[in-house]
Amino acid sequence: MGRGGRLPTDRGRWYCTDDVTSGDMADVAHTTDIAEMLGELRAELAELCEWVEAQQREIAEVRSQVARAGATIWAYDDVLRFLGVSKRKAEELVSKKRIPHFHIGSLVRFHRRAVEEWAKRGCRKPGTPRFHSAARAPGGE
Repeated sequence: MGRGGRLPTDRGRWYCTDDVTSGDMADVAHTTDIAEMLGELRAELAELCEWVEAQQREIAEVRSQVARAGATIWAYDDVLRFLGVSKRKAEELVSKKRIPHFHIGSLVRFHRRAVEEWAKRGCRKPGTPRFHSAARAPGGE
């Protein structure tokens, strides 16, 4: 036997939680309400599944774009390895706006191609020491 309570639905109708004992018509009405409710729930579930699938496709596309762009966006560590400079030197270049960079919030990031082009224009070759000529090297004449 049921508890004798009633439950509201999102459509404002009430469904009995009791065992229906008042005759065949009540059984039919109760069964119809439940069947109707199940049909509505199935339709809403199908819509929700379609929405979730669309969101998953969109997320997969964004992740793919990020993965493709990830190799072209550098953090400080990438620039340090590429240029062969200290973090202090890289920060100095950024603060003096001598190296192409941009901000994502408070984070400094670099476009790989822009840094490569900047280096090609004569702003030190990647991986070379600061004083690389023999005349300026320590102990050189």
